[in-house]
Parts: sequence; C-alpha cells; structure tokens
Amino acid sequence: MNKIRYLGWLFFIIISLVISDYRVVQACSGPGQAPIRMKIDEATYIAVGSFIRLDDAKANGILFVDYTLKGEKIDQHILVSTASQAQASPLYAYRRPRCSYGRGVMTEGQRVIALLRRNLDGSYSPTPLGPAIFTFDDNQTQHIYMGFDEDAPVQHLFQDFTYEALLAYIGDVVDGLAQPPRTTRKMPRLAPLYLITTTGERYVLPIDRNTSEAIDKTYISETESMSICLEAVCRVTSPNRLDSVVIGPDLTHSGDGGHYYRIEGYPVEVAGSRALFSPASDSLAIWYEDSLEIYVLPYPHLTGELFTDGLTRINRVELQASPIDSAGLAAAWSPDSRLLAFSNTAGLWMWDALTAGAVPQLLLAADDNIIPIPLAFSATGRFLHIETRVKRQHLDLVSRTFYPDGLLSPGDRNILLFDTRATPPFNIANAIFTPVFQTFATHHVLQVEWISPTAYLYAQCGQASREIEAPPEFQQDWCYIFRLSPSPMASSQILAAGFAFDYLPTTHDLATLVNATTIIINGESIALDGQLNGEIVEIAWGTPLFYWQK
Repeated sequence: MNKIRYLGWLFFIIISLVISDYRVVQACSGPGQAPIRMKIDEATYIAVGSFIRLDDAKANGILFVDYTLKGEKIDQHILVSTASQAQASPLYAYRRPRCSYGRGVMTEGQRVIALLRRNLDGSYSPTPLGPAIFTFDDNQTQHIYMGFDEDAPVQHLFQDFTYEALLAYIGDVVDGLAQPPRTTRKMPRLAPLYLITTTGERYVLPIDRNTSEAIDKTYISETESMSICLEAVCRVTSPNRLDSVVIGPDLTHSGDGGHYYRIEGYPVEVAGSRALFSPASDSLAIWYEDSLEIYVLPYPHLTGELFTDGLTRINRVELQASPIDSAGLAAAWSPDSRLLAFSNTAGLWMWDALTAGAVPQLLLAADDNIIPIPLAFSATGRFLHIETRVKRQHLDLVSRTFYPDGLLSPGDRNILLFDTRATPPFNIANAIFTPVFQTFATHHVLQVEWISPTAYLYAQCGQASREIEAPPEFQQDWCYIFRLSPSPMASSQILAAGFAFDYLPTTHDLATLVNATTIIINGESIALDGQLNGEIVEIAWGTPLFYWQK
C-alpha cells in the first residue's frame, strides 16, 4: 500500500513538472504538498547555512553553505533561485495564477535548511510540491507536512520541528555524514553565459563553474525569448517568457476573442499568419489574411478569475493593401507598448493600437515598389529605425527629419554612425545631437554596443605598428575591448583582450571572446579547450537570476 501511494505521489510530481517551468510548480496547499520524506528523497542536495544576500523580490538569494547533508560537495556560496526575473517582478506578479513555495521564506541571517536541485544554469532550486526552504529564528518551529497514516483519523498530518529536530530527522533519512563545502570560488556569477560554436551547437557556462555544458532546444525554448517555426506553424514567446502562442493558417482560432482553457506552460492556438508580443508582454498583435488585430492578456489574480478564456480582442483594422513578403516580421512596437508600426504594400503605417477604434496613419508611402519597413523604435520612442532595399535610416517622429543609419544611445542624444548591415570590420563615427552635431571617427571596428547614455564599448584589432589594418580572420597582433565616451577630449580605455564581447548592464559583467576556445569574464580567463564541438563564434549573457526593482 505504501509503495502504491509513493508511486502516486511520484506521478503527481511528474505531471506538475510537465505543466510548469523549471523553477516553479503549480502546487498550493493540502494534498498538493508532498510529504517531507518524499521531498528529502527527491532533493539532490540538502544544504545547511544562511542567506547573506537577497534580490529585491526576496525570491532569489546567495546561500552561505556551512555543510551539506546530501549530495556531492558544492560551493560555499550558491545561488538559490525560486523565481525568474519575470516571475519576481511586481509588474508581472498578477499575470499568472501561480502557487510557489520558496518565495517569501528567504530572510538574511536566519538559519536555513534547504532541499535543493541544481539547474543547468548553475543555480539551485527548491524541490517541488510544498515548502523546501526552512528558516529558523531562535526557538522557532516549522509546521511540516508528514504525509498519510493509515491508522490516523485525519489523513493530512503535520508536525512541528525545531531547527535541531529537523536536522536530526533529515540525518536519519539520508543516513549520511555532513561534508563541508568547496571554498575555491568566492561567489557565483549572477547570470549564465551562452556560447555558440561554428557547428551551430549551443553551450551554457553555468554561474558556478568554469566548464561548459551542452544545451538542447527544449532548454533554450524555456529560458530564452524566441520564435520557433516548423513549416507554416510557429510558436511565439513573450519577452518575459510567461506566455506563448502557436500560430498557423490551419489552426482553430477564428479571431473571436480566444476561448481556450489556459494552463501554465501551454500556449494558446491562433489561426493567423504572424504574431508579435508587445515589449511589456501584456498585449499581442496578430495578422490574419485581411486584417490586423490586437489582443490583451489576462491578469487573473486581479480579476479573481484564475482560469480565463485566454486572449481578449480590443482592436481590429481591415488591411486594404497586401502584406509584404519579408524574411522577418515587418512591424515594431513602441517601448511603451502602445504604438505599433507596420508595413504593407501601401507603405509604413503607425497605429495607436490600444485605443479602440483608432485608425492607422500612413507614415511613409511606398515609392516605386520600395517599401519602408520598421526595424525598431529607439529607447525613448522618438526615433524609428527603418529600412528599404536601398538603405537604413532613423526617422525622428517629432520633426519628421531623417538621420543616417547607426546605433542610438539609450537616451537618444548620441548616435554611432555606421552601416548596420555591414559585415565587420566597419568604421564608425560618434555623432552628438546636442549641443552641436560633431563627429569623431573610429576605424575597423568589429563590434560596438552602448552601455549607458554617454558611453559605449567597441572591439578592435590591429597590428603592433600605429597603423591599424583591417583584420583578416581576426589574426592580428592585438585585439582589445575599448570603452569610450563621445566627447571632444575623450580617449579610449582598454578594458580587456578580445575580438567579441557581451555586456550585462544590470550586473555590469563583461564577457569577451579572446580566441576560439578562451573567454574572459570580468578579468578571469576561462579556457574551454576540449569541451566544445567547434570553435566559439558568439557569446551572450542569459537573463540575470537576481531581480532588481531599481
């Protein structure tokens, strides 16, 4: 009988994992909890220590490990993650009918017993189905679910444990010796680093290790915002990765508002041709054969309707002209998720998409079959980056002035002038809109990126002589990442060696690619010889595992 019950619990755990993401499980109270004995068995690691640093949501933290009661030896400082950035953000907190044990239990300085599993990104998460992080003050007890007892009149049995009593209980279950942690690494990184090789394979450098691990498409789709297409059917994921739609011409949804029973992890099916989520992830544009429609997504915790019908249509416009054949989606949302720029054979249109009944305005008409296509709004929404078959430009939506192609700063007051379609190396010029229009040239740049409204990084290679030449296959005497602020008296500052880089603004982490198998992260050189299939051609930071409100 006990074996049957255990298998039943195991089946419930598997089903819960299938319909959830890899950190949070749809389980609440009562029967949804697993007995403490089962959670101990399911845990890969049992760590004892205290939290020394928490994010603003108190949902992710650095655990100082005194010792472990189960599992192989782990680092003294590990990152325990109970919620992704989107899940932790107050902006999205009401978007999903979630139940998550582990949130709200993190407190700095208190004694902690944590039942954990290690994730592929190097963070650790609590075991599912009930509380798995137990915090204790002096003389505090934890009310813990013990499971079923055939002889008891009440089947949901709980027991109060002190810190010492819970340690003793776990010790009896695991029957192992406490082991101290590794002290070689001081702190984990706060975000994983993704690597792409010449074979097209993707790897992740976990936050707690300097060795890479191969990742499959399932993990990529769960952790990165992207659109994945199979023939005519595509799955489009929202920027915050909490929602997705499957869109295709032969699906069942007909544009009547979307009556679908939505369960976390499963997308809504839409019978359209294309879809584009807004930057805020709370609205969705869907293209049909002869119309464009705007839908909003539900906030079930605000409305009290935990199981909603799905999408609600708020706007619709008939498309008099035909959609264009484009390799990408010929549309862009404004940063405030209100305006939608889109193109068809008539030209480039601007639509106040969230105002019911608003009519799209023709911004730029097509000229001799040359159709302007919106690429992206600038950070403030003042400029729109557009492309034709001939060139790319920035359109000032206030003055209707065209500016040359390039990369605008986050504050829209500076622009790096270069052909954004060019293959590296290319030349850039620093242009300042105010107080006067000035330019300062930099030659043979391999990569450039703004890191603040007034500073940018660029990668450049050259030879030992003062004359810098275009790098053939990057085989030069030197390759460095420079930092520069665009001003008449500015001089470049060398930050690190490398010919490619990625900068993470929220953590100020800089990763550079030095050669085919070596990267540098914040000054630490990491050699990956023999670990990869192919040579590294691209590096990119993943989403930080800490949430900061400011």
